[in-house]
Amino acid sequence: MDSDAHIIPNALGGRLKPRGILCTVCNGELDRLADNDLIKAFAQWPTMADLPRQRDGNPPVIVTDADGKRYRVEAKGVRTVARPSYVETDVPEGRLIEISAPTEKMAKQLLAKAAKDHSGLDVQSLLDAMRAGEFTVEKLPAPYQISFGFGPSQVFPGIYAALWLFHIHAFGKAFCSWKDLKSSLTNGVLISRLRYATDGLPGLRGPKIDIGHKLVLRSDSARGLLIGYAEILGALRVGGILATGYTDDVERIYATDAMTVADQSDAFVIDATAFLATDWSQWGTAWSDAAKPGLIAHFKEATKPLVAAAEEHEQRLAAAGRILSGLESSSSQATDQP
Repeated sequence: MDSDAHIIPNALGGRLKPRGILCTVCNGELDRLADNDLIKAFAQWPTMADLPRQRDGNPPVIVTDADGKRYRVEAKGVRTVARPSYVETDVPEGRLIEISAPTEKMAKQLLAKAAKDHSGLDVQSLLDAMRAGEFTVEKLPAPYQISFGFGPSQVFPGIYAALWLFHIHAFGKAFCSWKDLKSSLTNGVLISRLRYATDGLPGLRGPKIDIGHKLVLRSDSARGLLIGYAEILGALRVGGILATGYTDDVERIYATDAMTVADQSDAFVIDATAFLATDWSQWGTAWSDAAKPGLIAHFKEATKPLVAAAEEHEQRLAAAGRILSGLESSSSQATDQP
């Protein structure tokens, strides 16, 4: 049975999904071998920036503040503590009970425990306070931590699979067999085949897209090479030699703004002189322990547009009164009960 094979995963805002390439079973296998890890690499970013998706909404994610406290965040505004907590502390006035809960049901359970142990508690006033707190406009505590994974085993398979699918979509055939594709995704060969293209693809010219996707295929027929390049959400740029002994003369560019969903493919061209002058065996940054510090610095810079988009989304929600916060769903009451 045919499936919609998103070339760049839907969860990352991919919109190119030609039919007739993969059956449902094979699409699921490609998810397992490649796409799922690529999606996990970007972790909370699509939800925090509310990245447009073709189907379904961005799922809830967990973020952590500087003190290690975890929060559950939904793209459309709901923020709650990720886990309930119940803490009792001795204070000069007696006993301080602090309750925090992501849902009213959990809050009631914790309050029932408090009432059982401390008969002097005004349980109803505590519950009313927690209910009121659920609708308090509240920003996430700053700073909070959002991760981004860029290790080759996490991102290279998803990039390679996307370029394989794009080649079929663009030219009606694959540059390697399905069997060879699966082997490449699992045997570690991609670490030597692909590179981090921190400066982009040589010769690629077009408008600046801060948060966008690009897929580029171009042959170097004089040397029998097929070069592939992919850019995911403007932050991850990877490319390399996809095939040797490649005789077709091909070029295809796909580019889209992931936030506005505008297709920008026609605005991009490849300067053949710059492209063909590149020594592809030396191009880009190969993965190594020595290269890791430089790559970390690069990705901190490359993810700044995503950070800005997440902050802008948070501000829009707050301004519209859309943030429904469970962060304030915690109340405390001192009691003189032991």
